[in-house]
Amino acid sequence: MNFRLKAFDLVKRLRDANFKADILMKEKQHRLMYTRKYLLEQSSRIIICLEEKQMKRDIAIVKDLNNNTSIAMPLNSIIPALNGMLNKY
Repeated sequence: MNFRLKAFDLVKRLRDANFKADILMKEKQHRLMYTRKYLLEQSSRIIICLEEKQMKRDIAIVKDLNNNTSIAMPLNSIIPALNGMLNKY
């Protein structure tokens, strides 16, 4: 499965698990400022960074905006981990 299909599949699985999930494809570095502004407007607490290099190994970076931490985890572990993370808040 290619990079984009894996990303869209993860978003679908997140939505099926009742998470509000959006996908933002950041093609250019200068768009990072607009992405951050969008996330702040949406009151996002968790960001899942999907980079092609990690996605080839079925790994994503999960960033917790409340305590400014990041962890790499397998794609199939993200939903259970999010349930545990969000239960803390």
